[in-house]
Amino acid sequence: MAELLNENLKVIKVLHQILMAVSAAILAFALRPDLSRDYKAALEEIAALKQVSFGGWSNYVAQHYKAATNQDAKFVRAVVHQAGLRVRGVPDINIPVFCDQVPNSNSRLLDLDTFFAKTQTIGFMKFSTERQPVLDQLTKWKAGRNPNANIIAFNVSSNSGIQYPGGSPMLDWLNRSTSGTSNVMIYLVTDEPALQPGFVSFTYSVSSETGPFALDWLRNDTFGQRLVDPKTGVVFPHLKTFWHQINQHTPDQATVFLQEESEANTRGTLSFFGIQVERRLAISAGPVVSFCILLFMGLHLVHFRSLPMTSDAIRYPWVALFHNWLAKIVTFTSLLILPVSANLALISRYGQMNELSSRISVVMTFLISISGVWVLIEVHRVRLAYFRMAAASDKMEVPT
Repeated sequence: MAELLNENLKVIKVLHQILMAVSAAILAFALRPDLSRDYKAALEEIAALKQVSFGGWSNYVAQHYKAATNQDAKFVRAVVHQAGLRVRGVPDINIPVFCDQVPNSNSRLLDLDTFFAKTQTIGFMKFSTERQPVLDQLTKWKAGRNPNANIIAFNVSSNSGIQYPGGSPMLDWLNRSTSGTSNVMIYLVTDEPALQPGFVSFTYSVSSETGPFALDWLRNDTFGQRLVDPKTGVVFPHLKTFWHQINQHTPDQATVFLQEESEANTRGTLSFFGIQVERRLAISAGPVVSFCILLFMGLHLVHFRSLPMTSDAIRYPWVALFHNWLAKIVTFTSLLILPVSANLALISRYGQMNELSSRISVVMTFLISISGVWVLIEVHRVRLAYFRMAAASDKMEVPT
């Protein structure tokens, strides 16, 4: 008979452990961090990135050196006038600046982050102020041409340069002369369409400086400022939440990944013994499973009490039968407080009362509280019977 009693207690103990495991899983699911806002913020950050015009980078550098390039343009026009050439109006001279290239839109987020966060070297052409070599070239250019022809434009040659859509012409540092000085050709466009424009070579050196210019550009760009944390200066602050998952992705790839993860997070899943259950089903499945476990446990307790108690029964290691006040608290908490609290948290977090599954979960949680009280009463009765049996053999005090 002792073996039969202990087998029954073993089943009851296992059901108790399963109830605690299920309740803990439900509680962990209900209290897990809500990443929906993080996904939304990260997707908005990528959308802002796609709106950033890379031409704004070269425009930023050109604006940074506007006074210097204006001085070069003024020098070119002054030399042309000194040579006696006719110029219509005040044609602009779009002089390229030197700056590092922005990774293209198909680059990895890691490459873009590296560019924006690092220091860049930028610079401008500083034309030589020696006029005579230029005047000699202009004199040769003028010979044989219509003296009444007007120069209407100056085009700076930058065949090896780069120009982003909507941006100023720029040169990268690979085009810089190692000697410290170089030459740039400026084509003189006249109002005689039949004639090909000639060019004049201007000598220049590069004046440069290094600093976090790309970061400053982003902070002053309408869309770029959304990519920088205003307090810390961290680039892609919201994307950094998922950085280890998306840093090797292009913006388009990262968008797809984040959208899929956001949808999965919104649906939500709960694992019951390795089985993934979606949010709507989890809302009702959690309380139903908890109630069933309590119901089976109560039935086994009733059955255990129907068995004849014998003095040769073996004391079984189940916390509900421990003879101390802490065991009583643990038993009360694990059989009533934990399952009810876990399922209430689940309903509070994910429940929507317009859904049948949520209404079912409310009813089942109410039944959990009732069955929990019933099981506690049965546990108390089992304790009394168990300890009376034990007291008969070793004079143990019967708890009250």
